[in-house]
Amino acid sequence: MTRPRADLDVSSTLLDPAAHPGEDPLSWPDLFGDDRPVVVEIGSGKGLFLANAAAARPDHGFFGIEIAKKYARLAAERIVKAGLTNVRMWPADAGRLMDRRVVPASLREVHVYFPDPWWKKRHKKRRVFNEALVASIARALVPAGELHVATDVEEYFGVIRELVATDPRFAEIPPPPLGDAESDHDYLTNFERKYRIEGRPVYRVSYRMKPALSTERLLPAEPQVVFAAFEKPGRLACWWGPDGFKNTFERFEFEPGGRWTFTMHGPNGVDYPNESTFRTIERDRRVVIEHVSAPRFTLAVTLAPRGDHTLLSWDQVFEDAEVAAKLAPICRPANEQNLDRLQALLAGADEAP
Repeated sequence: MTRPRADLDVSSTLLDPAAHPGEDPLSWPDLFGDDRPVVVEIGSGKGLFLANAAAARPDHGFFGIEIAKKYARLAAERIVKAGLTNVRMWPADAGRLMDRRVVPASLREVHVYFPDPWWKKRHKKRRVFNEALVASIARALVPAGELHVATDVEEYFGVIRELVATDPRFAEIPPPPLGDAESDHDYLTNFERKYRIEGRPVYRVSYRMKPALSTERLLPAEPQVVFAAFEKPGRLACWWGPDGFKNTFERFEFEPGGRWTFTMHGPNGVDYPNESTFRTIERDRRVVIEHVSAPRFTLAVTLAPRGDHTLLSWDQVFEDAEVAAKLAPICRPANEQNLDRLQALLAGADEAP
């Protein structure tokens, strides 16, 4: 087994999380020295992908996250020996870092290759790929940013695809083609090299972020209180829509597949009929609403606890980039006004049923 070399200076590549305390977002320009595009690999192992990708794209910054400190050290040694200066290694848990310390819409790509399958049933909760990680990746990627995944475990592959399929912000795309492997440069990771030599199947999938109008708001209430503002129609009607709008709900079925038909009454005296479907509801965590009347879009609302507050992520997802661009000057300020009204309701500034 390869052993780390204590005599090799890897301080330029291997970061010390203790030197970056707290939970403030990491600054990519501070870490890489400029504003180059950043690519993250979750579970970097011994760093084969990072070394190959960083050499091929010296104008990008590569940030590897590896929970096993020994392997993070070995990856850093590989990077230093290769003379690469555009890689940083973070020896810690990926889930918490992605959730708390990555600036929204700051990553060009995220790669997750051969994550530990944790075979035993009682251990599967330890898998890195879960709903929280998918939400964190979606939040971190830039518009049209990409997620690339590979595993040799067919069951885990199915789980990953199901998890990502529930998030409307991702569109599946063909994974990069595989060439004939003639050297280490033709493999993604050491695991892939081993499995392909043995003739074992490797399952791959890639995704690209759909066009979306996104915002966030730190709200003065815990997630269950914020969720109730969506769940209870009397409260929802008080804050839904931009400034000056009122609502009449004709049908409100707050359940997956349930219909929501309502009329928004504008301050100009014009009525705006709306029809939506609740696509996904996860209590105190997520609500996904498909707006089926024109203009068509999907609204994904994610709630994440932050102490006694809630970080609300609001993603208005469109299938067509031109439609998103056309509506952006209207929808962006309207979305902020919508969240202003929700924040005021939660702060007790408005009375609600």
